[in-house]
Amino acid sequence: MDRPDRPRAVAVSAGNHALLRGEAGVLAQGALAPLTGHCIEAPARFLPAIGAAFQRVVPWERPVYVHRVVPVTSPCPPRGVTVRRLTADDAPALAALVSDAAWIHDSWGGPYALATSGLGVAAFHKEQILAVAGTYILGSAYEDIAVVTTPGHRRRHLALACVTSLCYVHHAAGRPAPPGARRAA
Repeated sequence: MDRPDRPRAVAVSAGNHALLRGEAGVLAQGALAPLTGHCIEAPARFLPAIGAAFQRVVPWERPVYVHRVVPVTSPCPPRGVTVRRLTADDAPALAALVSDAAWIHDSWGGPYALATSGLGVAAFHKEQILAVAGTYILGSAYEDIAVVTTPGHRRRHLALACVTSLCYVHHAAGRPAPPGARRAA
């Protein structure tokens, strides 16, 4: 970020998330401008640079679910709710999620890509998605799972049911259970 050969500070982004590492003091004024609108994870030493670059900085406390053992009993969804893997036919339902939930498929490039990835699970009532969990960032060793529940259906354990089901999908595919899940519900 500060120089192409042997950088002292770097930013890596995926979807609307960014990770900052290195020496915060070497950043030029305006260097963080491309990260406007991103959720930024950075060590405390970057806080002065982040504060100077953006008018509004809001801390985000991130709950983490650690799935250690498979199988785990999945919460029983309420009557009329089905938790299942996403398919291509579910892309319109993903696109219809409330606008502040669209980030759930941003790192995939849109709702169709997440729906067809094989790495998404949703809780449905009829054709409407009430909660969805999906691999947000797929790395070579780890995966970051994102979860979102629509406002009228929170506190019904739908997010946990989706995450648990997605962990079964990972286990069935022979991948280790993901180490954590980001939840915005």
